[in-house]
Amino acid sequence: MIMLFEQEEAVKRYGNRMRSEGRDEGRAEGRGEGKIATLAELVHDGVMTIEQAAKKMGMTVEAFKAAAEALKVTA
Repeated sequence: MIMLFEQEEAVKRYGNRMRSEGRDEGRAEGRGEGKIATLAELVHDGVMTIEQAAKKMGMTVEAFKAAAEALKVTA
């Protein structure tokens, strides 16, 4: 009985850790997408060049364009 309880607790802890890691990944991805969207808007508004935006993201211009297009944001 004690062993079963320990196994159930281990499964709960593992599940909680996996959910936490999933949330962290989702937040990081959302922040990255938000940054791309914001920079793409600045490019669209003429505040910065696409080269500057790509550099800020550590991407090539082509990669930045593709990322902005995937988010349906015009760069």
